[in-house]
Amino acid sequence: MLGKKVSLCSVFFLLVLALSLVSASDLTITKSVVNDIVISEVNQPAVFNITITNHGSDDSFSIYSLVGVDITPTNSFSIPSGASKNLLIKAFPGVNLKRDTGPLVFVYKIKGVSAGITEDTLSINVVKLSDAFDVGAYTIDPESGVATIYVKNKYNLDYDKIHASFSSAFFSFSEDFSLASHASKEFRVSLEKEDIASLTAGKYLMSSKIIVNGITASYDSDISFSEKKLINSDIESFGLAIHKTVITDINEGNLPAVSNILVKKNIISRLFTTFSVEPSDVKREGSSVNYYWQRELRPSESFTVKVTTNWLYPLIIILVAVVLGFFFSLYRRTHLLITKRVNFIRTKGGEFALRVSLHITAKANVDRIKVYDRIPAVAKLYDRYESSISPEKFDPMTRRLTWNLGALDSGEQRVLSYIIYSKVGVVGKFELPRATVVYENDGKIIESQSNRAFILAEPKGNDEL
Repeated sequence: MLGKKVSLCSVFFLLVLALSLVSASDLTITKSVVNDIVISEVNQPAVFNITITNHGSDDSFSIYSLVGVDITPTNSFSIPSGASKNLLIKAFPGVNLKRDTGPLVFVYKIKGVSAGITEDTLSINVVKLSDAFDVGAYTIDPESGVATIYVKNKYNLDYDKIHASFSSAFFSFSEDFSLASHASKEFRVSLEKEDIASLTAGKYLMSSKIIVNGITASYDSDISFSEKKLINSDIESFGLAIHKTVITDINEGNLPAVSNILVKKNIISRLFTTFSVEPSDVKREGSSVNYYWQRELRPSESFTVKVTTNWLYPLIIILVAVVLGFFFSLYRRTHLLITKRVNFIRTKGGEFALRVSLHITAKANVDRIKVYDRIPAVAKLYDRYESSISPEKFDPMTRRLTWNLGALDSGEQRVLSYIIYSKVGVVGKFELPRATVVYENDGKIIESQSNRAFILAEPKGNDEL
């Protein structure tokens, strides 16, 4: 009896199995990929186009998976006998299935009410958000003043809204944009000259962030800053009597560069020229003297040399020489020199008294020499004369003294002196009139005057009147 039951069960199992195999053979499944990429951090499906052909009787079908993948549509659909049904299905893998990136093959089922269950497989490619984009920047040319940043969509996915931010030594900005599948987006950023002036050539880090549906992916990439050597010179000159030249070299490139400054001076101007910085080298070429400066400058660094040529010095020297020449010429043309000197005399009564001396020197043979001098109104003439030559005449009305010296040979000297006094005290500066000498030379009457003589304040003489 037990053996008959076993045989009946075996027959039933084989019958069911036979019916299942027949049902599976009643469907033909054709698949095509619309998008098999799934971002692991984003709830976004893979999309497939499936065509199901029913070779059996009219039936109702549904599609599902039992391996952690949600498939839509979830509602059932009918396929008449001999007909085909085209479906756009979306597969949402669960979180556990998206932990590992790469290809993911899963089993899904098509269940018919009459036809039974047919199994098939689909393949999904799981990638991280940070692998979905290529973010970078093109090489920056210092002369262009522009940086170009790009974002490339590597897969067949459309993004309606992306927020991106970029930061580097050259710029910092953010943008909102959309991006179609396999498309690229470029951003051109103007660079401020002052911001990049001190940056040297080489590679710099650019940090970027891409935000999609609240999920952030970070990127680090290199920006190449191309090499450029450029020394710009600025020369400014001003002034006449004091002429100044300011030479400034600025390294406007992005590599260390050597500044070379040359200043040429002739053998005269160099004597009156000074420099704010000592020259590195000095060379003489004929009548010119060349001054050289050399210094290495970092990017944006400057080097200034100030050159000052003071023409006041030679002008003063020339002026002094002219004045001295004039007086020397005048001295040579003068045949008779007269010099007036004065000094205090101490008196017993404490009166104000002065000794006046006239020194006459002959530079040529002169005749008929007469000397005239006047006494100030506040003074009186002392009647004792100390010199051997007494005045020929004193006119009380004009207060003029007259000496008649006759003739003098070249080189002869005479000294005339007299004393004046006053009962009235004198304070401060007391100035005496010029003395005059009249003489004859080569038949010509010539007149010459002495210097101005004066005396200050208290008496300092030791003579006693």
